[in-house]
Amino acid sequence: MDTQVYVVDTVVTKPGRAREFVDSYLRDYAPGARERGMTLERIVVSPPVWFPDASNTVTATWVLDGAAGWWAMTFQGRTDERVRQWWSGAADLIVERSRVTGAAAADVDELCGTGGVAVEDAFADSGRVADGPGHAGFADAVTAAETRADARESTDA
Repeated sequence: MDTQVYVVDTVVTKPGRAREFVDSYLRDYAPGARERGMTLERIVVSPPVWFPDASNTVTATWVLDGAAGWWAMTFQGRTDERVRQWWSGAADLIVERSRVTGAAAADVDELCGTGGVAVEDAFADSGRVADGPGHAGFADAVTAAETRADARESTDA
């Protein structure tokens, strides 16, 4: 992987349910995530104790291969009913959850497709408006992922 995109799931579990959540996440959610191109980097439980009567925060960090990997995972996940079913089934273990996506600062220019030029400068010089989530590299990856998804749908029909 030249550039990596990180997907971080942060889950606050219901009191006494952290171990059950982690077990289910690894057993039932993680295999599908791997099928979507995600590589589990780590799961962190905070504080590092299985509380019987208090909440824990569980943070799962996944790694994807660049912008194209992120978009491929996103499109596959949107059409995979197992993802929604798993999160729905896990709701009784969860107080709240969030997902953020990021990259190492040194990789951002490459992910943006600007060749080391600041995104704002690249678009100002080109006269184009930033599209997608704010940069051309992601827009190019979206187009490629949509093309692949359209090709799959046409063969499935």
